[in-house]
Amino acid sequence: MSSALPDPSRPGAGPAPTAHIVMLVGNDATRDARVRKSALAAASGGARVTLVALSSGGIRTDTSLGPVRITRVPVSFDLRDAARGRAASRRARGLPLLRPVDDERDRLFRLAAAARQRDGLEGRTATWALATREQTLRGRRYLGRVGARVSRLGWGAADRVRSRVTVAAAWRRVHPEIDDIERAFGPVIDALHPDLIHAHDVEMMPVAARAVARARAQGRVVPWIYDAHEWVVGLSRYAGRTPRRIAAWAGVEREYIGSADAVITVSEELADALQQRYRLRQRPAVVLNIPPVPQRSTADIGGGIREAIGIDGGVPLLVYSGGVQEARGVQTAVAALADLPGVHLAVVAVPSAASSAMRALLTQATALGVADRVHAVEPVGPGDVVDFLRTADIGLIPLRHFPSHEFALANKLFEYLHAGLPMVVSDCRAQAAFIAEFGVGATHRADDPADLARAVREVLAAGPRLRAAVAGSPARDRFTWPRQAARIQQVQRSLLTGGGPIPTRIGDSDTAPSPLPGVATSWEVFGSEPDPRAGLEPPEAPYLAPPREPTLGVGPANSAGQGWAWSQALRTARPDVRTEVIAVRNGVYDYPADITVSKDQFRRDATWALNLREHARETWTHALVEAGRPIFGGLGGVDPRHDIAALQAGGVHVGLVFHGSEIRDPRAHARTHAFSPFAKATDPYTAKLQAVVDRNLELVADLDLPVFVSTPDQLSYLPGATWLPVVVDLDAWVLHRSHRQIPLVVHAPSNPLLKGTAEIEAAVQPFVDAGRVEYRRVTGLQPAEAAGLIRQADIVIDQVLLGLYGVLACEALASGAVVVGLVGPQIRSRVADPIPIVEADPSTLPEVLAQVLNDLPQLAEDAPGRREFVRRWHDGRESASRLGQFIDQP
Repeated sequence: MSSALPDPSRPGAGPAPTAHIVMLVGNDATRDARVRKSALAAASGGARVTLVALSSGGIRTDTSLGPVRITRVPVSFDLRDAARGRAASRRARGLPLLRPVDDERDRLFRLAAAARQRDGLEGRTATWALATREQTLRGRRYLGRVGARVSRLGWGAADRVRSRVTVAAAWRRVHPEIDDIERAFGPVIDALHPDLIHAHDVEMMPVAARAVARARAQGRVVPWIYDAHEWVVGLSRYAGRTPRRIAAWAGVEREYIGSADAVITVSEELADALQQRYRLRQRPAVVLNIPPVPQRSTADIGGGIREAIGIDGGVPLLVYSGGVQEARGVQTAVAALADLPGVHLAVVAVPSAASSAMRALLTQATALGVADRVHAVEPVGPGDVVDFLRTADIGLIPLRHFPSHEFALANKLFEYLHAGLPMVVSDCRAQAAFIAEFGVGATHRADDPADLARAVREVLAAGPRLRAAVAGSPARDRFTWPRQAARIQQVQRSLLTGGGPIPTRIGDSDTAPSPLPGVATSWEVFGSEPDPRAGLEPPEAPYLAPPREPTLGVGPANSAGQGWAWSQALRTARPDVRTEVIAVRNGVYDYPADITVSKDQFRRDATWALNLREHARETWTHALVEAGRPIFGGLGGVDPRHDIAALQAGGVHVGLVFHGSEIRDPRAHARTHAFSPFAKATDPYTAKLQAVVDRNLELVADLDLPVFVSTPDQLSYLPGATWLPVVVDLDAWVLHRSHRQIPLVVHAPSNPLLKGTAEIEAAVQPFVDAGRVEYRRVTGLQPAEAAGLIRQADIVIDQVLLGLYGVLACEALASGAVVVGLVGPQIRSRVADPIPIVEADPSTLPEVLAQVLNDLPQLAEDAPGRREFVRRWHDGRESASRLGQFIDQP
């Protein structure tokens, strides 16, 4: 028993699942075409694929992209925000004379001085002091304004200098958000138990490497792939992407790329550069950014982009599709329109045509007098891009010169190619070489509007001839997504099975390899062939978890060991059901559980709590939340609603179970029980219990969940609940035959105030004094020690105030002892068999005890009957039957 989580992939945990590939990406994956295509490619090869992405909405969501599960995880950027806060604090400090004036302190000083003047207390002295204060404050205010300006200019200059300094750009300081992401993603990845991790882009490298290290610590070998989308060392610079930040990203890549089991990248040139820079043993495999091309009829395609912007086919139309940051050079194309009369430019702006970068382009167009020929267009779905662009005349890629751009063969290049568009691209090395090799367009000097205009005129002049050349280019057959998907599958298969070399160059593999043994192939994972008119990417839909082995989680109270006892009874009756019991250790009454945790760790250890939550979401089918307490520690405070919502979002069927004091309403109890310990509502303990009960009654009312109670008296407060009888292990409670001369009376109060210990001991003491009984109060003992005393007892006095019976009474009945306590006619009516407990309250206890002592020989003969009552209701079979109905609910 420990706080470690069970690993469902270990032997004995069920049949081995299909190979599970977990992909990681540092965005929400909504418009990341490469990531989505890669996930679908892996799934079409037969693997089970989960894509873990950022949640942009702040809540955890699970959706399906065909056979791919997308889990979007919210991230709390605490480390990043703390770093920013420290920086802001440093900036707020300044030289004492240059700090802003404390206006509130100044106001109080002036009010005090004015009051002294009015009262004539200081006369000229007060007037002089006030005037001096005014002069000082005017000077301080002036110096404060100067200081604020100096500080602003100074910090601005320091920031500019620092942003250019790449020395000592440690990524953990420059990019603390990576650790924030890892803290959120880590528990999710661990709970998924991947067989392979595929990390997209540089920021996911530490997340993947650490997940692999944790798996290795648990005895699991998990390979991982680094998918390098860009030449990180030479990333383009814009906005906050400074040389220092780029150097820090490069530090991430340098630290982790050697530990990756395989590297994939986007072009041949970049593969060579990565191998050379990092001395990689194996050249990275190349998976080009080629779009899947659906086969649609002309009627289905429609007017495409021309129809969207409202211009006819006779108007020359250039199109740019993609991000519009300054580094992409779209402003060069806008400027070129001044030399291209009558030519229009459509910008399909990702992520939105309403972005600030797009607004800047429209402002530029207005200043140049070409605003009527620049059209901002909202992006379409990844599967629709190629057909949407077909009606344009030329596709543009006016990249500026940055080291990463020299290696780039962008998505849009292949989108234009398959749309049949001639291209005009800048002279960045890789794309210029592509255009020259295949003769599908023209190049221009980057950042040169006049040269871009020249290239456009050349291509327009070539007209139908060049368009036909593009349509018939061998590049269209050579560069297709199915070939790239095959390469992804081969890399993954090689790592999962240890078989065959990893293909590294274009042309190494033209067909998909055979899938992993025993799993679906190709589009079978969708259930049917995709509709060719709908594109190759299916729409996202709500995620439906695959059937799981029925698993019940119970926690965190395990009061009197009942969480464990119920789980064992269920497993005995239903071998098809797994159970996991979580319990918080208290150091006094610690009962068996599958996962135990200290109070301090339960309250404070967010990592433990997140790990348990993700484990539960992935493996449980049902959960019983005990005592109205959170089951996953302090993540959601004292209210379990947050945990319940997390479980339900993971497809877990949740119920509530209560043990007694947390739902037994003190106000109602005081009205219906003459000897209620809650009669004084102002008592601090009663008030505390009442607050807990009120909160739990509200919880039950707010949540439409199945509710269970462990003792029948609780049905008075939750009339719609199901009684889940407490369970006693009859094998551990052998029928006891006493041979004592003096009977042993035992009282074992878990709470003396509620059990009526004072009243009980007052009634028992005269019998002790008379030598008629021996009395033992059982407190502060471990369960096994307490059980030893109860087994020896002739008479067990349970409680005389509450009107119930519970675990202690059942254990004593099972051992054959005579049990005395307050049950009441209402509770007795709720159990189909007579409850063999001798009725007593504080007023009748002395008389009842005397009668029991007189009848003790006869009562001892009735011990088997008392044990049979426990067998009928409390040996676990009845509880398992009722839990089974909960498990069988859909």
